[in-house]
Amino acid sequence: MNKDKNRKTAGIVLRAVLAAVVVLTGLLTSGTHISDRIPDGAVRVLFFDVGQGDCTLIVSDGAVILVDVPLYRSDPVTGYLERLRIRKIDWFIATHFDSDHCGDAARILSSFNVAHLLMPEPADADDPLYREIVSAADPDTVVTAKAGQSFSPGAMTLDVLSPGSRGKTDNESSVVCRIAYGADSVLLCSDMGVSDEKTVLSKYGGSVSSDILKVGHHGSKYSSSPDFLKAVSPAWSVISCGQNRYGHPTLETLSALEDVGSEYIVTQANGVVIFDLFGDLVVRKK
Repeated sequence: MNKDKNRKTAGIVLRAVLAAVVVLTGLLTSGTHISDRIPDGAVRVLFFDVGQGDCTLIVSDGAVILVDVPLYRSDPVTGYLERLRIRKIDWFIATHFDSDHCGDAARILSSFNVAHLLMPEPADADDPLYREIVSAADPDTVVTAKAGQSFSPGAMTLDVLSPGSRGKTDNESSVVCRIAYGADSVLLCSDMGVSDEKTVLSKYGGSVSSDILKVGHHGSKYSSSPDFLKAVSPAWSVISCGQNRYGHPTLETLSALEDVGSEYIVTQANGVVIFDLFGDLVVRKK
C-alpha cells in the first residue's frame, strides 16, 4: 500500500515538474510570437531564431528582402511569408556558401518568385552548395555582389559594403550590406572578420553608422573589433546563434558591445527579434 502511495505521489510530483517546465518554456519563448500586422508606413526587420545560423527578413509595402536561410531552417521564414500572402522576394541575399547561412537557399528559390539573387563569387567554384544554388536560380536574376553597389528596393536603400574582391575563404567573401529606410538603418555583417572590418572602415568610415547591427560571425571573437563597433555605434546589436561548440557569443564580443553602449540581443535566449522602422524612429517589438 505504501509503495503504491509513494508511486502515486512520485507521479504527481513528476507531472507537476513537467507542467512547470512547459509553463516556463512557454514564458521563455513567448517573445518568439510574430505578429502579422505591420504598422502602416513601417519597414519590419525580423532576425529569426534559426539556431547556429543566420536568417534576416525585411518586409515593407514596396519590397521584400531575405538575407540567408540555413539548412533545414527555412520553415519559420517561409511560414511567415505565407501568412502575409507574399509570394515574391525582391532581393534574396546569399551572403556566402556555408550551410548555416544558405543551406536552404535552393528551397527558397524553388518556392518563391525571386526577382534578384545577390551573392558573392565563391572562394571555390566547385563548392557543392554554390553549385546547388546556381542550378536552382534563374540566371537572369543573379547579381554578383561587389563593394560599392547600391540598389533601391521600394523606399529602401541597399548598399553593398563588402566583398571588394573574391576572398580566399567563404567568410572573406561574405556579403556585408547596409539597408536604410529614411534615417533608420540596419548593418548586416554576415561572417565578416576583423581584417575585412578594417577594409570596410578604411573605405566607408563613419558612413557605416547604423541603428541596428547584425553582429558578425555569430558573436565570434574574430569579428566585432572595438574600432568597428565604435564606428557603427549601434543602439541595438543582434547576435544570431544557437547551441554551439565555438563559444558564441564570446565574452570579448559582449564586452565590446557594452563598451559602445549597445544593447545586445541573442536569438538563442530571446527567439525571433523584431524591429519596426518608421524612417525616423526604430521600435523594437517585444
